[in-house]
Amino acid sequence: MEDKQQQLFEQKHLKELLKQMNIPIQDEKNKNEIYIDKKATDFLLEIGNTFLETVIKKSQEFAIENDKKIEPEDIQYIVSQEFNIDDMTQRLKQHELNMQADEFKTNLE
Repeated sequence: MEDKQQQLFEQKHLKELLKQMNIPIQDEKNKNEIYIDKKATDFLLEIGNTFLETVIKKSQEFAIENDKKIEPEDIQYIVSQEFNIDDMTQRLKQHELNMQADEFKTNLE
């Protein structure tokens, strides 16, 4: 039961984040809520946490090195330096392979 509550909490939290980012969480055509499964939720939260941790860490380093407060344009620069689409695509592919391996192991058991 606790796992189900955790899953509902994560989905509610994720939906709230998507709303704040103006990302639709409803299918406009059918007005149905878009369902985000547990694996997708976990992956999105993992990506988000990794992204935030990296940006915060690099922002602190940048502020110390440059002896100044961080401005929005500094964060844009940090993000552009730290994240690239090829790297993110590779991470996504690796995650998909890991999910397939987990599913295969589960099916074997």
